[in-house]
Amino acid sequence: MAGADRCGGPWQGDKTMTVPTPPEIPVSPSASVPQSALGPAKPSFFGQIVADLRADLSRNGRRLALAIGLYVLGGIVAGVAWALWAPRERFQTVKGGYAYVDLNAEWQVGGDVVLFLMLLTLTLVLTVWLWGWGPRRGLVALMTTVGGSVLAGFVAWLVGIMVTSKPSATDLKTLGAVFSIDQRLHSVAMILLPAVIAALLYVVLAMFSGYDGLWRRAEIAQFNAAQENAVGGATPASNAPLPHRP
Repeated sequence: MAGADRCGGPWQGDKTMTVPTPPEIPVSPSASVPQSALGPAKPSFFGQIVADLRADLSRNGRRLALAIGLYVLGGIVAGVAWALWAPRERFQTVKGGYAYVDLNAEWQVGGDVVLFLMLLTLTLVLTVWLWGWGPRRGLVALMTTVGGSVLAGFVAWLVGIMVTSKPSATDLKTLGAVFSIDQRLHSVAMILLPAVIAALLYVVLAMFSGYDGLWRRAEIAQFNAAQENAVGGATPASNAPLPHRP
């Protein structure tokens, strides 16, 4: 009696049935997702910084120029005050040259300390003013703060040297005559340190600010758009609140 398989057909002995594999369907390059569907390509870190700097300079060029002008003007005032009020080294004409009248160290560094305190006051006031003045607080404003502080220091140094009275030829030739030389800066760090302190102050203001003013405008627009989509368009993007620091 011939056997039958499970389907009721005649038994075919040891024959097995093979299932053919489906052919591979080649993927066309045109079937890939275009880049435009994924959104614009994200710029690199340095590319974003350069783009942000250009945008800030184009929008706030006049404000930054005014800020630099105020730093220069403050440096001129500080230089004149340094020349008039700071202690100066005094010499006495002796046989064969000149000798110090006061050998105390405070006379030699007193002028540097006075210039440092003047520049520190100037930079702190202008840093706080620059932080609260403009709506844009970013890398350009920070660079303006540091660069303006350094520029004010060098301007004050040069103005102080030019304004200070020089000893006369009679004082230089008369034995026993006491005279003062022009202001001297014994340490360049005295005009660079206020810029460092101003940068730290700017960073502290950014850390403790209620609103994150260091965000770029593009990021704020993206944040507002995301908030608008989240609430279903209840809050317009133009009137959406700025990102608040938690």
